[in-house]
Amino acid sequence: MPVELTTAITAIKAYRASAKAIDWVNKSPLDAAIQEAGAKANREMTQVCFAVVRALIAVRLGRDPNEEEVQAYMLAAIDDPSFPARTYRLFGEGRKSTSDRRRRLLASVLFGMPFSKVPADDVDRLDMVFERMMPGDARLLMRLSDLAKTPLLPDSQMIEPVSDEEKRPATCEVFALRSDTALRIITSNDYPKDRTFNDDFLEQSRLLENAIELDALEVLGCVSVGEQNGTLKHSSGYHGFYRLLLTPVGELVVKALVEVRAGFEPSITPKP
Repeated sequence: MPVELTTAITAIKAYRASAKAIDWVNKSPLDAAIQEAGAKANREMTQVCFAVVRALIAVRLGRDPNEEEVQAYMLAAIDDPSFPARTYRLFGEGRKSTSDRRRRLLASVLFGMPFSKVPADDVDRLDMVFERMMPGDARLLMRLSDLAKTPLLPDSQMIEPVSDEEKRPATCEVFALRSDTALRIITSNDYPKDRTFNDDFLEQSRLLENAIELDALEVLGCVSVGEQNGTLKHSSGYHGFYRLLLTPVGELVVKALVEVRAGFEPSITPKP
């Protein structure tokens, strides 16, 4: 038998076997179970959206809204021309997530942004960032933004020395103090007056952060990490100083997060 014919017969048999397997799957409980799993993810994400919208409205109204008010808000958001495309990205990403915190973040952006002060042209750029952002990333970004706005105390040391010709800044510098095993975020106000970093200083839990979250913010284009600016030798290892600056994209993301944070930070209480 010619080789070509043998190959064709083999392919036909493989196709028939595959078709039978697909037909069996479609008729078996497996297919129904997979479809139900997808439907369950849909229902769960819808429930998260409802809870998030309730939290957003509660802060704006200063009281807990009723179901009709929540539904009216959601329908108004859904009526936004950009909603279908944004749903495909953010609601779809929420369906794929097993993290309730991440689902809340995505739902907050999806339903909070249509009523935010963020320009419409920037919404798509923000959605692309939030699609890949974790709640811990958002928390760290907001913390860095707050630290960068902290007034510089009169007796605080500048981590990056300022020349006589330069004007002393009104707000703090923000630095990452990073070793192979730990990340600490410090500001000019934290910097020891005698420039000595002892164990008591380095063991302050308030300074510790997750290095993965900082790396993620850099990849997302939200934070610019400068070149190493000095080294600290300590018993726990070498630590490098890296200046941290929020990028224009990072500033835009922070602005959006402030607008919708009531949705993904349910501890925020309504205004009196």
